[in-house]
Amino acid sequence: MQEFYLFESGATKTAFVCVTSEGTSELILPGFNPNRNFDAFQIAIEEGIEIKPNSKIIFYGAGLAAQKNKNLAADLFKSKAPKSINVFDDILGAGRAALGKSAGIVSILGTGGLAAYYDGKAIIKRRGGYGYLIDDLGGGFELGKRFLSLWLNGDLSDRANAILQEKLEIDPATFTQKFYANPDLGFISSLVPYVLQFEDDEVVNILIQQYFKDFIVQQILPLTVEFNVLDFSMVGSVGFLFHQHICKVAKTYDLRVNQCIQSPILRLVEYHS
Repeated sequence: MQEFYLFESGATKTAFVCVTSEGTSELILPGFNPNRNFDAFQIAIEEGIEIKPNSKIIFYGAGLAAQKNKNLAADLFKSKAPKSINVFDDILGAGRAALGKSAGIVSILGTGGLAAYYDGKAIIKRRGGYGYLIDDLGGGFELGKRFLSLWLNGDLSDRANAILQEKLEIDPATFTQKFYANPDLGFISSLVPYVLQFEDDEVVNILIQQYFKDFIVQQILPLTVEFNVLDFSMVGSVGFLFHQHICKVAKTYDLRVNQCIQSPILRLVEYHS
C-alpha cells in the first residue's frame, strides 16, 4: 500500500489521516484558512503530530484557489522534510470525494458555502465561496447570521428565546455591543444546531426554506443551465444536517440531490489509494 498523510481542512477543523502499511489512523486538528489566523493549526503541525521524513503529504483546504496560498500551506510542512507536498483547493477535494472521475455539480456546505462544476479531473467553473464578508451562501456562517437576526429582532418563539438565553448566557439587548467588542466568527457558525432544533417553529422553517432556496437559485441553477445537469452532490456538515430540507427545495426546481457526504476525508483516502 502507498503510504501518505492526508489533510482535509476547513475554517473550523482539519481532518487528518495517516495511511500506512499497518493501517489507517485519524485525528482532528484545528482549522486552517490562509486568509485568517492559523496559529493553532501551525502549532498542531509542529508539535502535535508526527510525520516521518521523506513522506508524501496531500493537503486539501479552504481558501487555496490562489497559488500563493497553496505555497503558504506547503511551507508549513517543509520542516517535516517530506518527499512531496500536493496542495489542492477544497472544492476539488469535494469533487473527487463525491464524484471520483465522473463529471457533475458538487457543492460545499460547511462553515462556508459554494458550488462548482467538476469535469472528472478539474473544477471548470465555481460559484460563491468568497469568504464570510462577500459570499459564503449555503454555509453555516451565513445561516447563523440569519438566525441570529431573527433572535435579535424578537422574531423567535418564546420557547426558542428562553432556551437560547439560557444556553448563550446573554440577552439580545447586550449581545451586539459585546460581540463587536470581541467578534467571534465561530460563535455565529455554532448557532446552526439551534436552527435545526427549532425547525418546527414557523419563522425558523421559513428561514430554512428561504435560505436554501437562495443558495440553489444563486449558486446551483446557473450551473445546471450552463452544463445541462439536473442533479448535484453536497459535501459538508450543513448539507448533511439539512439534507431533507435541501432535497425538498431542490425538487421544486426539478432538481435532485445526488448524494450527501458529511466529511470527504475517507473518500479522499480511497481516491488517493
